Amino acid sequence: MNILNARAYKGVVLAGVGSAPIGNRINRYTKFLCQSILSHDYVHSVRDEQTVDLLRDLGFRAENTGCVTLWGFTEEKCCQIPADKSDRVVSTLTDYARDPEKDQVLIDTLEAEYNEIYFWPQGAEDAEYISSLRAASVQSIAPQLEAYRALLMSGNIDFVGTRLHAGIFAMQHNVRALILVVDNCARDMRDSYHLNTLERDAIHLLSGLINSSTPTELIIERNRIDNWKRQFISSS
Repeated sequence: MNILNARAYKGVVLAGVGSAPIGNRINRYTKFLCQSILSHDYVHSVRDEQTVDLLRDLGFRAENTGCVTLWGFTEEKCCQIPADKSDRVVSTLTDYARDPEKDQVLIDTLEAEYNEIYFWPQGAEDAEYISSLRAASVQSIAPQLEAYRALLMSGNIDFVGTRLHAGIFAMQHNVRALILVVDNCARDMRDSYHLNTLERDAIHLLSGLINSSTPTELIIERNRIDNWKRQFISSS
């Protein structure tokens, strides 16, 4: 989307959308694109309070419903996710947010705490990145979603890594997940929805968290989600 084709997208309704950090300034170009593309008739669904504030400042109606990937987490679903450590773990790294020193500590900690360690390369250069670290005992799996799903469903496994949605996908498959925060995506969602996270800058605390009993207690605003959906029924 750009200034030349923006009007072709007129009437877009956002669903679970986030935003990058922008400070306190929205430039004219961003304002023009949003005003040209986004619907003024519907309430928009976003995943964090920063994005709510951004859209409201632009004159749109918005509600923080959380990311769509979280909408299936009821209290009963959260109770199905183990609170205690498993014998095996699958991890991820983030190719665009590299910190070799702290990421090496992550790998070293997992090697000390788990019997088997797997690595799923979600991003295009994740496999190249882990190959640059000391990770001889880490078993990489194929960079396909089905390979990752099969591993999660094999049981007796945790997720500990830097990829937000790999962690959420693990929880969707009843796997205990600890997400290391490397950008605003996980940070913004953690603040609203109580994801189990650890700032990578506090990596020295990782071993203690792995060995702690950590229930999954996501706070999902079901009423906001239902109200956002209801507007499409009433307008049809």
